[in-house]
Amino acid sequence: MEITRPDLRKIPARIHTLAGRISGNLHVLVAHSIVDHLDYAGNFLTLTDVLLPGHTQPMPFFALQRSAALAVIPDAPEDALALAGAPADSRPHAVACLLEQGVLNGTLDLPRGIRVSDHLVASAGFLVVRNCTLGTSGGASEAFSVEMTPIVLVNAARVIGVAEMSPVD
Repeated sequence: MEITRPDLRKIPARIHTLAGRISGNLHVLVAHSIVDHLDYAGNFLTLTDVLLPGHTQPMPFFALQRSAALAVIPDAPEDALALAGAPADSRPHAVACLLEQGVLNGTLDLPRGIRVSDHLVASAGFLVVRNCTLGTSGGASEAFSVEMTPIVLVNAARVIGVAEMSPVD
């Protein structure tokens, strides 16, 4: 009996956890966005070709507790992520997210009239933060680092707090 597997696309990503940064490939259903995958993948995210903190050789497979993913930085073009477009009447809100290992500054695109606080109250999954500056300490063996990246997917359940900064024009 032949087992058919769904069509998947490989999305390379760096994932911040309390144990440090890992990198590897997420395997996302072609019909799903990366956010759908992160929000509904079950208790574990499965990754391939994974480099763990303190290791020099990638491991062929690693299962990461979904709730352990603090922030996911996709290393793929935005169109490969299949993100939902911002609503036509949206506006960017500059935010600073305090994470367990650092701070993420960027923008959240929200429909006009929706406050950041109202959006956060209703958010249970991963938030799409754009135009990011991420300052983190990656664990005991990794020094503080700052990086700029177009998109970071932040686990709303693991954010310590969020501040709305001055309006973005």
